[in-house]
Amino acid sequence: MSQHRALPAALRPCLVAALLAVTGCGGDGTRAADTSATAPDTSPTQDTRVAADTAAPADTAAPADTGPAADTADDAAAAADTVGPGDTTPPAPLKEDYLLDDPLAYPESVTFDPVDRAFYTGSMARGNVLRTAADGAQTELFAGNDTGEWLILGLEADPPRRRLWVCAGEERTLVGSELWLLDLDTGERTWRVDLDAVQPGAVCIDVVVTQDGAAYVADRAFGKVYRADASKLQVTTFAADPLLAPGLIGANGIAVDAQERFLLVAKFLPPALVRVNLASPLDVADIDLINDTTDGFAGGVDGVTVLDGKVYLAIDAQLAQATPDPTWSYATLAFHDLTVPNGDPVSGVSGITVAEGALYLSKSDVTRFATGAAPELPFRVFHVPTTVFAGR
Repeated sequence: MSQHRALPAALRPCLVAALLAVTGCGGDGTRAADTSATAPDTSPTQDTRVAADTAAPADTAAPADTGPAADTADDAAAAADTVGPGDTTPPAPLKEDYLLDDPLAYPESVTFDPVDRAFYTGSMARGNVLRTAADGAQTELFAGNDTGEWLILGLEADPPRRRLWVCAGEERTLVGSELWLLDLDTGERTWRVDLDAVQPGAVCIDVVVTQDGAAYVADRAFGKVYRADASKLQVTTFAADPLLAPGLIGANGIAVDAQERFLLVAKFLPPALVRVNLASPLDVADIDLINDTTDGFAGGVDGVTVLDGKVYLAIDAQLAQATPDPTWSYATLAFHDLTVPNGDPVSGVSGITVAEGALYLSKSDVTRFATGAAPELPFRVFHVPTTVFAGR
């Protein structure tokens, strides 16, 4: 990474790493391993932890999910906008700001289902998953435990297959880390993977889904990316490279470019963006981040998403826009100090998603959660227009 300003000495996000025990100091810096987690040949609706087994090398990963053929995001959005026979009333637009009712919501991540037009957030305090409809109505999709035994980190919807992938950590120390698969319509947990079977001490920090239905999981502690195949109930190591290994704090977000050429892994601290070639996972490269403003990173990089060929990064009280060159070798940065739709400044932002062509972010107060401080309520999911970067 180059040409961005040095980080301030007193970064609040460092407290998160210390108190959640996810500093990522256990990275082994090796190439892709051949271990995996597989389950017995049982129904895919089982809710059991899977055992370790041997899998194909990363560059001969398991076949893609054999579920229904993937629709494009545009197809899914079109499905959401389809009106019934004789009904010419268009759906109401999404709101600018969704205030979450639960004072213990702590939504570290957010994702959107264009079919039902709903946002999903997971709670770090309750271990549950909340559904927020386009009109603002809130219901619980998955009850969790409400005791703090599990906390929810990254999550990602797979609308065509009606699935929700969830990264769950055990207790605040993340002594155990699991990947869950929930039914988007019923909330049933249909698959549960103990990542210790793939990599002892793994930390499931974020997940992204490609059009073939495969899920890719970023591991903060060991600088690896895992591939989950729900059709085979199998998780394998997809990529491992020194560039993915933790610095002070490792991976914190994962996304995929629109053409599905690269996985994009955002590292928290020092901030970095690493690309992994989906067709050849041994091809891993650092994307050089060029700062074209007088600002710099005011904290660690958390959520990451892609919209209209640009990468957007959530950074506590900032949103960064990274415009890549055609080869994704470098990206030019611009920064925006975040405000909620009424104009008030906001901090504690960590999650980011695309909903009907617009950026939405989640205020989670992850630092306050980690330190035990009272949150700055309300928790919310809110829209930030990309026009804030116009002319930069």
